[in-house]
Amino acid sequence: MTRDGSDDDDFDVDVDDNADDDTEYVAPTQDEWERVQRALSRAKKEARERRLKLKELTAKGGDGDGNNAVDAERIRMDAQEAEEAKWKRRTVIQAAASRLAQAGLVGDPSRLANLVNVEQVTIDEDGEIDGLDDQIEDIKDDYPSLFRDAGVGTRTTRVDAADKGRRQARERPMSSAERIQAQAMRRTARR
Repeated sequence: MTRDGSDDDDFDVDVDDNADDDTEYVAPTQDEWERVQRALSRAKKEARERRLKLKELTAKGGDGDGNNAVDAERIRMDAQEAEEAKWKRRTVIQAAASRLAQAGLVGDPSRLANLVNVEQVTIDEDGEIDGLDDQIEDIKDDYPSLFRDAGVGTRTTRVDAADKGRRQARERPMSSAERIQAQAMRRTARR
């Protein structure tokens, strides 16, 4: 339970590490996303209140030599970084999983979401996430076989010269009439 009376468990994310790769990932619902955003807002509000309280304490307890102000600024920066780090990773990973699912990832996006470098992503005051789309594109470029084609909805495959003949033969087996016709054509070509 936090100071404002809300429950800390309202933003926990359950991740099943033993999930099959074949299961379809369901992107977080709007309610889940809003719950994480509310938790982030609460954390920012708490950090803002702590900064104000620290500023008041520094103003009251200063002895004029300036050292207290430097120490207070360092403490304030450390507290702010700790608060941001606490919520940033969770928010970025959830947003990455959601965007990977939207990009057509086959399987569970939470596994690839951990490839996102959280340090290169910024979250502004409005909750907008910057720098994530570039990393999602890099993941798509690095692992194209894990994503569906945009128009087809299947995994992308690469065909090289060694697979070409066998792949075409496997697409549709010939009917008996087609086999007889192919035999006749080969005989005619020999004469």
